[in-house]
Amino acid sequence: MHWGSMLVTPHISGAWQHAFNDVTPAAALAFASTDIGFNVTGVPLAEDSTLIDAGLDFVLGEKMTAGVSYSGQFGEGVQDNAVKGRLIWLF
Repeated sequence: MHWGSMLVTPHISGAWQHAFNDVTPAAALAFASTDIGFNVTGVPLAEDSTLIDAGLDFVLGEKMTAGVSYSGQFGEGVQDNAVKGRLIWLF
């Protein structure tokens, strides 16, 4: 679509993410030089969550595009939000 003389391209996507089996990431590791072992446990994942991404891309010129977007993840006990910007210059 056009906004004044600028071409604007909207985009949006949504998804559902389901984690199977054990939702707590863990790894048993060891140092190669000493063989001393240790365990690492991560933050538990949400079993079910919704993913959303929406944004706009603006054509600024023949070889330049700018964009801004929002990304979010929502689940039980989990919330992750991000705003992203980008500038593409082809030369």
